[in-house]
Amino acid sequence: MPNDHNSKEAIQLLLDTGRAQSQDVVFVDEDHKPFLVHPNNYALTPIPEQPRERPLFKQGAYVADDVDSFCDLVKRHAVKDETELFFHEGRFLAVLNSHAPDKPGRGDLVVVLTLQHSAEWRAWMKAFERDISQTALAELMEDYIHTIADPPNIQETITALEVNRKVQCRSVIDLHNGSVQINYANDVDGQVGRKIGGKGSFEIPAGLRLVMPVYKNGAAHDFEVRLRYRLNDDHHIVMFRLAIKGLEEFMQRVEADVIATVSADTGLPVYRGRPTRPNADGDGDGSVLVQWDHTVSEFKNID
Repeated sequence: MPNDHNSKEAIQLLLDTGRAQSQDVVFVDEDHKPFLVHPNNYALTPIPEQPRERPLFKQGAYVADDVDSFCDLVKRHAVKDETELFFHEGRFLAVLNSHAPDKPGRGDLVVVLTLQHSAEWRAWMKAFERDISQTALAELMEDYIHTIADPPNIQETITALEVNRKVQCRSVIDLHNGSVQINYANDVDGQVGRKIGGKGSFEIPAGLRLVMPVYKNGAAHDFEVRLRYRLNDDHHIVMFRLAIKGLEEFMQRVEADVIATVSADTGLPVYRGRPTRPNADGDGDGSVLVQWDHTVSEFKNID
């Protein structure tokens, strides 16, 4: 509908112009809806909207699965001086038609990305969360041997863990060379299940250097892993658990690298935080502008 500053004189001028050209006078309001202006009382009659081949504006949400796709979509649909990028708790949001410095924006065209961990990272992280057996450790190393950069002879360790998976552990000793020596009594032949007697030992590294992408289709990162052990006295079984030294700081560095990659690829700054809807006083009320998830198809307020 017209604003208060639209004077009757201005509307009369439009009407006079329309008569002179033998045309109806049409007014388009701020929502881009057309109205027919009546010359006698300036009343407005909505004009039924005709079917369009294309919408007037882009609107909707794109959900990207990885950083490359997110950046490509942003570059494809970005609006100069309006597109803004945000990052919050592992999620990127691009508001493609946000506010420009000199005019408000619609804010209803977005690209969202929730960072997903890679298959390699998820597999190793399971070992960080719980104790695992000697057999499980050997299987993990063998399945993801391509992620183990050091020590270079890791296959020997895998073989030793597999061959001696049924021996009874007697002691575990930390060696000066950075390895761990497991001493055992070889009471059972793992191949045929018969008692054979004898003693022995084998060594495993006290730590690993892993190289893998933390996030799906992302850049590879290099980090050190400590191999901790616990001896079950009743059953003489060694249980293992992996730990990353400075895990929180490591994840902060990875996060910063991803943000830097997105900024460099799109040519736009990335703001830490989320856009919010204003309340009646014009202040942000804390509700998130966009609900983003893997099935986003419309915009919703969330508290």
